[in-house]
Amino acid sequence: CGFVSTTHNPLRVAEDIATMDHMLGGRFGVGLVRGYQARWVENFKVRDDLHAVGPWNKDSPADEANREYFSEFVDVVVKALTHDTFSHRGRYWNFPPVGMVNPHPHGVYTTYGQGVAPDMHINEVGIAPRPLQTPHPPLYGGFAASMRTALFWAKYGGKPIVLTDKLDFYTELNLAYHDEAAKHGRAVKSGHATAWGGIFICAPTDAEAHAQLKDMRWFWDQWATPFGQGLPELLVGSPDTISRRLEAVQKAVPGQDEIVLLIPQGLHDRGQILRSLELMATKVMPRFADPA
Repeated sequence: CGFVSTTHNPLRVAEDIATMDHMLGGRFGVGLVRGYQARWVENFKVRDDLHAVGPWNKDSPADEANREYFSEFVDVVVKALTHDTFSHRGRYWNFPPVGMVNPHPHGVYTTYGQGVAPDMHINEVGIAPRPLQTPHPPLYGGFAASMRTALFWAKYGGKPIVLTDKLDFYTELNLAYHDEAAKHGRAVKSGHATAWGGIFICAPTDAEAHAQLKDMRWFWDQWATPFGQGLPELLVGSPDTISRRLEAVQKAVPGQDEIVLLIPQGLHDRGQILRSLELMATKVMPRFADPA
């Protein structure tokens, strides 16, 4: 699940996250992103001064405003998920609204509630339910490609999803994440800072896998490249080929615990996808199973 920050109220997002956490029994993680599709953002945005971001406005005032908004959005979501009640004063959001007074006096608010004064002034707000997972479901930064984004998520304990084929850069990014997390009092195990992955197709032979890649390459060129998203890691090949690549990742970032697979759903038929996943589950994953 994921939320585009520029089209949502962060307090409502936090409550939705906590609700889905309970609905899925704690098997839930969520992505928070800035919003790169102008058609979506312009029609659903919560403020007129926010805009979609992409290669057309990189490093512009609109890009910086979107980044500043996103930072405050994440801050509010995390506060709401980790505190019974809280207050927030920012450039884009104020919770509760400044000077808010509940116009409906009722003893249940002051007797059983929190964050409300006897005169019905609201000082703090909270969400219900509280998250099932502690302190909250895992947070992900969708498709991070820069050191700046990784360092941002280190502050909040979020996991950037990094789809790079450059393992030297990936190693450097992880080291920087650990250093930044330490500045905020977070100790992160090796391999647990980020998620890594790419386009995934597994077939009995490399030749078969790369033949199946043609559709996904076409899609990427047509859709992702114009948005400034370069071709990601290609986890494409036989079980042996994919295993060797995962071993290289484990060597670059010891303990790498999470791999993200971009599956060509909608491009490949059901049988192709199931065969690819079955090879991954039966021929690749057992090689990386914890012997304990």
